[in-house]
Amino acid sequence: MNLVRLQVLTEHFEELGDYPMAESFNRQIIAIKETEYGPDASQLIPDLHNLAMLLEAQDNRPDALRTAKRAYKIAKENNSDSLGDIGNLIIEVANGARAVS
Repeated sequence: MNLVRLQVLTEHFEELGDYPMAESFNRQIIAIKETEYGPDASQLIPDLHNLAMLLEAQDNRPDALRTAKRAYKIAKENNSDSLGDIGNLIIEVANGARAVS
């Protein structure tokens, strides 16, 4: 399955509130991008950010926090504009706030 189709499916199931299914497709996107670009590539940032939100929405805060921290590390190494958003997500997850509604 190609990345565009996986992204559409991720968004579709996320909108339906089927976070486990959205997570599954999002993880496939990450796996493809890790293979193509490497494990610390900036192309992973939005997908890791989204995965962290999906995990938090399922009350899986330990994995959500770990994933958000990975996204933050990659964003910082690449001087990404996403640092603030990911930093806010880390704070929300650490405080138990709902990242996805």
